[in-house]
Amino acid sequence: MREIKFRAWAKEDGLMITVNTFQMPTESIPFDLWTGYDEKGKYHMYSADELVVMQYTGLKDKNGREIYEGDIVQCRKRHTQTFTDPLTVKWYDTGFRLMTKTDFPYDFFDRKPFKVVGNIYENPELIK
Repeated sequence: MREIKFRAWAKEDGLMITVNTFQMPTESIPFDLWTGYDEKGKYHMYSADELVVMQYTGLKDKNGREIYEGDIVQCRKRHTQTFTDPLTVKWYDTGFRLMTKTDFPYDFFDRKPFKVVGNIYENPELIK
């Protein structure tokens, strides 16, 4: 069974957090409440408008690292030992795809093995 997990980029703080819980608005809390931990294990709370939320694709790279929306990956070119230009993981049409700089979509299955080299929020220079 595929896990449903999220991470989020806290826009103001410039932090990536692993989402622990989220709560829909209630009478006592009139806004979405997202909680999670940063890479140092510090606990954070945010409202939805303070975050960019990214879903886990259910896939891992060749090193066992989980792949999320917004990740930047490189793949081995077919029949060579060189890597492609960085590709960005995005939701496209009906599923997660690897997108080129010009937004041409590739299926994950067409591009193996792949490795995560960063993400669009912490490493934007990788896709420029």
